[in-house]
Amino acid sequence: MNFQGTVLLLTGRMAYDGLERMASGFDNVQVEKLPISVAAFTTPRLVSRHISNFVEKHKPDVILVSGLANGDYSRLSEEIGVPIKKGSRYLSAVPILLRNLHDVLPLLSGKEPADATIKSKIHEELQNRINQIEDEDVFGMRNFRLRSGLSIGLSSS
Repeated sequence: MNFQGTVLLLTGRMAYDGLERMASGFDNVQVEKLPISVAAFTTPRLVSRHISNFVEKHKPDVILVSGLANGDYSRLSEEIGVPIKKGSRYLSAVPILLRNLHDVLPLLSGKEPADATIKSKIHEELQNRINQIEDEDVFGMRNFRLRSGLSIGLSSS
């Protein structure tokens, strides 16, 4: 089941374009750029100076900052009335986090990155992709031909 609320992702200038591309596949996800180059340098104090504009504009149900962001966002979350959680430390894991947000949101923290929480989901998606590749026609063939032309397999002749 997908998360039904609005998600706001906060990032820095360097990761903004990549994060926006990833978020474009999700109808309920918005991305905002903080006035900082690297998202890892985000702090609760920096977010607090800009969050009211973002909340007013997007009316998010949850806000995700970089898993590398400094500090604990629990107090700020209570002040604004919107959960602020740390996402993944890795940009490549953001789509997996967003696809599974409904299930993992209660486990996310304003202090610790989401990576440990979504680790099993990452493994599950990777295993599903491996299974999908193995089920494709190439792996269903009984014989393989090497670049040298040598045939190998159960019925090589």
